[in-house]
Amino acid sequence: PTILAEADARLGVPWAVVRYGRLCHEFYPEGPQQAEEITEIFSTTKTLGAVVTGIVAWQTRDLPRTGRKTGPLTAEDRVDHWLDEFDFNPDARIGHVLGMVAHNDDLSFGAKRFQYDWDGSVQINRLNDVINTVVAQDPERFGANVEEVTQRFLFGPLGMRHSRWSNGAPNKIFAYSWASTVRDMARLGLLLVHGGVWSGERILGE
Repeated sequence: PTILAEADARLGVPWAVVRYGRLCHEFYPEGPQQAEEITEIFSTTKTLGAVVTGIVAWQTRDLPRTGRKTGPLTAEDRVDHWLDEFDFNPDARIGHVLGMVAHNDDLSFGAKRFQYDWDGSVQINRLNDVINTVVAQDPERFGANVEEVTQRFLFGPLGMRHSRWSNGAPNKIFAYSWASTVRDMARLGLLLVHGGVWSGERILGE
């Protein structure tokens, strides 16, 4: 308790500790009511967007591939399998976009340079369009857009009731615009720590 109190004072921001699946410490400088205050958490959204991309890959894994814009989403897919136009390397794959290296002229091993896509405009925001194209194969099963996918397969199952992504708009900014709470952030963290499994149900592939 003494060390935690020292950390509270030093950090001075909301934070929490989850150990073995239990919330065992949390701190809010403005008092406990702050636990349910939804605030913008900026580039943490990049993790949220990557998780939702992974969820779509897992949920579509059994779809048949019969041509362009069909089949499951995988990291090895060429972006031009899903999109008709984009501004980065025409040979880029989904994994390159996720890794923020799709802008490179040379995508060969050892040649790529990472560029932090702070507002998503270089490449990662196009994952929104990729996902919308993927789920259009069966919107009744997957949802009609990124918002519906996120609510159905992530926010709902994990009980993330205090999370809003791009204010609930159907299209998302993948670089920022997730507003949430410490507890909802912890839920997403636990999903990752447990390799994509939540309460015994696999949400996305490990």
